[in-house]
Amino acid sequence: MGIRGIYIAGSPMINAPWGADGYSPLDLTLLDPHLGTVRQWQDLITDMHSRGMYVIVDNTMATMGDLIGFEGYLNLSTPLSYTEHNAVWKDSRRYHDFNFGNVELNECDYPRFWGSVSKFASVQDRLREWRPSVRQKIEHLNCLQITMLDIDGFRMDKGLQITADAEGEWGKEPSMADASTFQSVMTTENTSDPSKYIREKGKTGFDSAAFHYSIYRSLKRFLGYDKRFPKKI
Repeated sequence: MGIRGIYIAGSPMINAPWGADGYSPLDLTLLDPHLGTVRQWQDLITDMHSRGMYVIVDNTMATMGDLIGFEGYLNLSTPLSYTEHNAVWKDSRRYHDFNFGNVELNECDYPRFWGSVSKFASVQDRLREWRPSVRQKIEHLNCLQITMLDIDGFRMDKGLQITADAEGEWGKEPSMADASTFQSVMTTENTSDPSKYIREKGKTGFDSAAFHYSIYRSLKRFLGYDKRFPKKI
């Protein structure tokens, strides 16, 4: 059939039972046992490679599950507050690799929002991937996944919600393209005039087009798929 690549939708990492679509991982080191063991994944991917195929899996990058809520509003819509709300764990479940605090900082370095097209309106907990310490931990966990499963690349979920600079830094990480893993997560090298780009050479971000639900909804409307289908007679 000429198929050269297989995209497996949804993160293979552990999700809550009601998050079976695979886009709300709870632990980036633990495979979901419903989807197979490490050995079964390795055997599957080795077989695909032997047939000349590449394997792409989902990476949620900056979003996790839904374990954190705002104090006093765990079952209500949280009102806007310029002084912010305290965050609390919803129950005994925790992220082993990430935590949060309620201590206000005297200074806060926000990411460069211009050019980043970052928008977030989901129910998942949001990682601050623009902070180097957080991004480097995400990179390390992603590298572990590449080494463990020998996958060939990631499809970045909610791509337009990832801040542009963090995306570029993530893409340039040398260990993300180890030669033993089919050059995993390689990004196209920018050889054009660097003055025309918001980041320096080597921090090019995605290797192909980013995708977002709003674009998907716009395409549905443009193609007329948002209309009600006639009932069968």
